[in-house]
Amino acid sequence: MKALLVLVLSAWLCSDLGEGQTDTIDCYRCLFKIDSYCMFTSSSMASCIKADNYCGTIKILIGNYTAFTINNCIPQGECNRVTTGPSQMKFLTYNTTCCTTNLCNSGLGLKLSLLTGLGVLSLWPLA
Repeated sequence: MKALLVLVLSAWLCSDLGEGQTDTIDCYRCLFKIDSYCMFTSSSMASCIKADNYCGTIKILIGNYTAFTINNCIPQGECNRVTTGPSQMKFLTYNTTCCTTNLCNSGLGLKLSLLTGLGVLSLWPLA
């Protein structure tokens, strides 16, 4: 009887541990973003097959100036690359970066750390 109870309990725990693990990754989706304003996108999230995609950000640059940004699912083979535009548009640079956790391509990390740094600097004269 004890062996049966241990077996049932083990099976239940193993089945419970598998829940929450999915074969998809959720990414922020914006097909045309200037600064922090997303335009022309009907959905702000995309769910992608994890085996083939990462969450990513593509910055389209003209020289050193970011013209606009794209957030979406990115095929793994396209990740962490810098490429130039086609023959008529060689002045464009595409800087593609990727990440592997849900909703990691928001760009908020930099904004929050900048905000934190400014907050610390504003408190420094009080010390």
